Amino acid sequence: MDTARSRSDPPALTGRLPGRADQQAAIDELLTAAAAGHGAALQLVGEPGIGKSVLLGHATTAGRHAGFTTLTTAGVAAEASLPYAALHRLVRPLCQPAPALPAAQLTALSELLGGGPAPLGTGELVRCTALLTLLDTATRDRPLLCCVDDLDRLDAASQDVLGLVARRLAGTRIALIATAPNPSLAGVPTTRLPPLPAAAGRALLADQTRGVRPAGAPLPEPLVRHLLQLAGGIPQALCDLAGALSPAQLAGDAPGPASLPPESHLRRTYQQRVGQLPADTQWLLLLIAAERRLPVRCLVAAAARSGVDIAALAPAERAGLIQTSGEVVRFVRPLVRTLVAEAAPLPQRGSALVCVGEAAATTGDHRRAASALARAANLTGQPAEAARRQVLAARYAWLGGHPGRARRLLHRARSGATGKVAAELRLLHSEIELRAGEPANALATLLPAATVLAEHRRDLALRALLWAVEAAWFTGAQQPYAEIADQLRALRPTETGASETGAVAEQQMLAYLAGFTETFQGRPQAAVGALRQVVSLAEQLPEPAGLTLAAWAGLLLADYPTVQRLATRAVATGQDRGDVAALPLAFELLARARFALGDFDAAEVGCRDGLRAAHASGQPGYAADHLALRAVLAAVRGDAPGCRHWLGQLALPRGAGPSSRPAALAQWALAVLELGAGQPGAAADRLAAVGDPGSGRGQVTVQLMAAHWLVEAAVTGGRQRQRARSVLAVFSRWAGATVGHLPSALAARSRALMAPPGSPAAVSHFAEARRLHQLDGGEFEQARCELLYGQALRRLRRPREARAHLHQAWEIFARLSLPSWAQRAGSELRAAGEPVTVHSTNHPVPAADAFAHPATDPEPALTAQQRRIAELVARGATNREVAAQLFLSPRTVDHHLRNIFHRLGIRSRVELARRFG
Repeated sequence: MDTARSRSDPPALTGRLPGRADQQAAIDELLTAAAAGHGAALQLVGEPGIGKSVLLGHATTAGRHAGFTTLTTAGVAAEASLPYAALHRLVRPLCQPAPALPAAQLTALSELLGGGPAPLGTGELVRCTALLTLLDTATRDRPLLCCVDDLDRLDAASQDVLGLVARRLAGTRIALIATAPNPSLAGVPTTRLPPLPAAAGRALLADQTRGVRPAGAPLPEPLVRHLLQLAGGIPQALCDLAGALSPAQLAGDAPGPASLPPESHLRRTYQQRVGQLPADTQWLLLLIAAERRLPVRCLVAAAARSGVDIAALAPAERAGLIQTSGEVVRFVRPLVRTLVAEAAPLPQRGSALVCVGEAAATTGDHRRAASALARAANLTGQPAEAARRQVLAARYAWLGGHPGRARRLLHRARSGATGKVAAELRLLHSEIELRAGEPANALATLLPAATVLAEHRRDLALRALLWAVEAAWFTGAQQPYAEIADQLRALRPTETGASETGAVAEQQMLAYLAGFTETFQGRPQAAVGALRQVVSLAEQLPEPAGLTLAAWAGLLLADYPTVQRLATRAVATGQDRGDVAALPLAFELLARARFALGDFDAAEVGCRDGLRAAHASGQPGYAADHLALRAVLAAVRGDAPGCRHWLGQLALPRGAGPSSRPAALAQWALAVLELGAGQPGAAADRLAAVGDPGSGRGQVTVQLMAAHWLVEAAVTGGRQRQRARSVLAVFSRWAGATVGHLPSALAARSRALMAPPGSPAAVSHFAEARRLHQLDGGEFEQARCELLYGQALRRLRRPREARAHLHQAWEIFARLSLPSWAQRAGSELRAAGEPVTVHSTNHPVPAADAFAHPATDPEPALTAQQRRIAELVARGATNREVAAQLFLSPRTVDHHLRNIFHRLGIRSRVELARRFG
């Protein structure tokens, strides 16, 4: 077995220290000047082990070679309370025999050397003069060098007199050199010793290991880098570490040491310095040692949690142990951090890590919180307490966006988790599985878990039901809502003792569950009161969770401005608190609200940011949601290439089938493309397959969001009219329960399309839709309504009335920078007899677009009707699909198509596509 080399004494610094040439030259100059009658003093300051004593040894050697008489003294802890004890040791060699001094000075010197009173009082200057005369007398034959090591540890009286003497050496042949951690002699030149540069550290390591490594063999480079990093430029640390290296470490076959060896004098020095600090200061140092670079705000929070005043850190700062750099507090040297941690008992180190972890969580630093608590668990001997800390660490790892690490922590906690901790473990595992795994699996475990938790942990049972609702919504499973409602009714009354915030949060969860289960069981009117309560309670809950619950409720109420406000707050709060796991959902709610309000650019930004957040936090389900929403946005805007681009990137999470939310959103996007490309039948079939509102099968919620598109496709394509009628009935019931005007406007518009063209019912419904759209303020859907109404009027051969609505639609689309829709409205205007082109909107037209119409007529010889038919056929529409969209018979379309071929001089649809492509 490899063992470290044994030494009778700790390795010490000797000779000329690498990297200290400038300081050695300064000492040599000081001695040369003193020998010539220009005496002076010099302070060498720096932390323990930095090489002060080595330089003092260099001064002694250099002085001896230059003919100096050398006097030395040093701080001794046992004599720190004895006045003038250090001075007595310094000048005692000069007092045998008694010096010839003036009577007053001799008396003062005798009192000083005899241990006079510590306060110098009125005789202070006399004592100083006596000492200076004594030293000066000793220089008659040879210059004098006074070396004082560890000046800060001298008795106070000796420090005072030496300070007076050091400032009065001019014109003498006396040199005084003192060492201390910090400047202690006011008015005396100071040289601070910096850490050794890397090159000097390498040279010192090579020198210290020369006798124990094979001749000519260098130290392994990884070992050298490790030792340099650990020592932090302190020469004595490098010597101590080098002296403790085992043969295996020297050969590079074992990792380098993690700390100074037990016999290290530097270790004992630092431990003594720390041990002399107040207990509160030592506790704060242990908190700082818990993290390599601890933010000040986290330290302040940790100190407050442990009931310690942060001001207790001042002694450690004065001792040069720590420093604050920007917003981070850290040890001046890495090895001191290690020594502080090693000196504390394991339970105390674990407590410090827990304190730092919980403080980090309050400041939003969940990564740091998870790391600290996981390490605290490793130091915990009791399995149950270790499991509790691991589960808590997993919670913060998940919130910080690291689901993989959270899963590993939960796995390690399973064997020791019991009771409440085991319940929290299962619930957290299900939450992670819901958002970062397979939602269907999460749904299968959440409802049974809620049943078990309801007996003793009402709060956890409610959360399990919340995740079950989210899982059901994502997967498209409607059946669980009835069971969720049953469990909600069976929950026992809340226990007393909950905090005010906790009580409000529970009240909000109860209202949320009640509102959602009523809505998804087909009773939206019964859900309104509960959903409104969810929204109102969010004002008292600053957490992202409460804000997102309220935003979901706002969506069901169609209160889109409120959803936008709440989701914006949820994003900001999640970012401020470091709740990375909450951001993908918050961004999705924000994007949905902006989409409903017709602010497509802002919705695109929300999806983009949400996609980044989902990837950063490892949530593939929400990543898929955001990609699918971006595809819907692109399709609605008429950007077919963009839509296909986002759909090409869409990857459903494991286990997500065609009924999952992102899959249904993708079908919606494709249906919009098909409708715009003149394939309404295909679009109707696609949207009809998304869900079945009668049975609850599929993603009914997405189908309801796209209900007005389904109705338009079904009416235009002549297919799926019964399914459209069924979806519209459900949508209308929901719209009647909302607080916003948009759902009611879309429902009225859809009823107008379903009514016989030109009938009083159709006219009435269109009028109602137009009125509600104006109240809603969403210009995009208002323009769509005007376009559809104008189309219907033109096909009823009422072009004059149609032109007013089509022109309004055209102007809105142009103002919204939606060239594809503006072109479509312009094409309808031309068909209604108004000679307008999209160029007059001054908006550019994309080269490839789902709804693209040429900005100028490719063939002026065609009539407006022929031009419209040519455009649809060029995009791939069949004669039957063109007939359905333009309210013509297939035979009429065929007749027009033959005339088009004749006028354009072409023979096939391929040539037509090239001409209009």
